[in-house]
Amino acid sequence: MFGRHYARILSRMENSAIPGPKAIHRLILTRTSRERARKTAATLGKDSRCRVPVIGEAVHNEAALVVVLEKHTPDLTCIVAKDPTLGNRIHAGYSLLALAAGSRVLCEKPFSEADGNGASLIEANLLAPYAATGAFGLELPFAAIRKHMQEKLQWDGFFRDVAKIEFFWGTQTAIRTNLFNELALHPWSLIPRLLKTERIQTETTPTVAVAAGRLQHGALNRTAEFRITLSNETRFRGFRADNRCFGFRTVGTAVQLIQLDVSIEAASPMDPQRWPGEVLLEVDNPLRRNIIASILGEPITGVRRTIQSQLFLEMIHGYRP
Repeated sequence: MFGRHYARILSRMENSAIPGPKAIHRLILTRTSRERARKTAATLGKDSRCRVPVIGEAVHNEAALVVVLEKHTPDLTCIVAKDPTLGNRIHAGYSLLALAAGSRVLCEKPFSEADGNGASLIEANLLAPYAATGAFGLELPFAAIRKHMQEKLQWDGFFRDVAKIEFFWGTQTAIRTNLFNELALHPWSLIPRLLKTERIQTETTPTVAVAAGRLQHGALNRTAEFRITLSNETRFRGFRADNRCFGFRTVGTAVQLIQLDVSIEAASPMDPQRWPGEVLLEVDNPLRRNIIASILGEPITGVRRTIQSQLFLEMIHGYRP
């Protein structure tokens, strides 16, 4: 079962793009109504770049999902639904049903809604039996970018030398839940896995949410301050590490990391294509990279990191383990 963006990528993907003997034979695209699902599937199928049959099915609740899973027995299920009432909580239930049916899963972030009572962490821990199988992945686009930052820029080493890092993450898309649940995992996914977030404090206004605390590197006995500022009034996405400023910008399907020659405050209102600075890294289509990794059973963000992500969201909302 695939959302439209996922299906568009997969329907156009050449099998040579997937290492090894795996190949895509058909796609099942689901929407809440059968008519809309079939219409979307037909539109994709008519595209000259489409390489496989696309089937439209209706899934509007867990029972309907079980029916479709039993009918099609997919090898990979991508969970991108958002329920008007349950919000992102639907991700957890759908993911666990697909895993139980024997399908690999790539789930859009977050795994579930956090509200500070630890309930979503209990849900995330239900993934533990799949930790060693590579069956579950959380789709975090900037986790794919962080992977390349580590390979090309020795990102983890960069963090060891930083005393303070501040992330700035904006969107002008309507937020249905809250800024923390919708955006916080993007900058969080850039933090190296060996660093533990501690002493988290938050501030919120109707348009801005801030989480600040300490990063602890246990093995090296080093700490650094971190601050994440989320906003629905700007589109700027980047960070300041001590006195150095960086921004992420989109160029087609690629994401570039720019070391800025100006401050975050100066860059934020600018057209990102006009940012003065040096391109340090370019990563093409992070979503596609996440999909291929899950097809191969090697998710970029696996079960352990998913559980950590849910703990982070719960702690932002006041939960203390």
